[in-house]
Amino acid sequence: MSFDVAPDRRVRMMSDYSGPPLWSLYGGVDGEALGIPAPLSAELDAWQDLFDTGFHFDTGWRSDDLAREYEAEGRRLLPLVAAALPGFLVELDLWPVREEKVSAGGWFDDWTPPPPRTDGQWTAYRPGPG
Repeated sequence: MSFDVAPDRRVRMMSDYSGPPLWSLYGGVDGEALGIPAPLSAELDAWQDLFDTGFHFDTGWRSDDLAREYEAEGRRLLPLVAAALPGFLVELDLWPVREEKVSAGGWFDDWTPPPPRTDGQWTAYRPGPG
């Protein structure tokens, strides 16, 4: 189920024009295919709808309030999605608001989020002893 859809155990929350709110290595994915409960999938779809109705590809957000609402809702949903996908790294890509990515979850208990990369690649590391 989840591993078939996201075999690398990474999921990105990200809006794209008329796309789904969740992405894996292979592209957009349905939340329920990942095993995310239907109510949470509905909240993710509402977050995507906020982007679809409030963000224009040429002019950006219709208002600063919509941009703030979009960011706040994404940040609220991030830990809920991470909790629904134990053992997965979940990343929130806030590109419509700012160049920032926020991570939650992880592959193992003492996982630490990696430093941000500027080349668009995802990374993860486990600190060594010391």
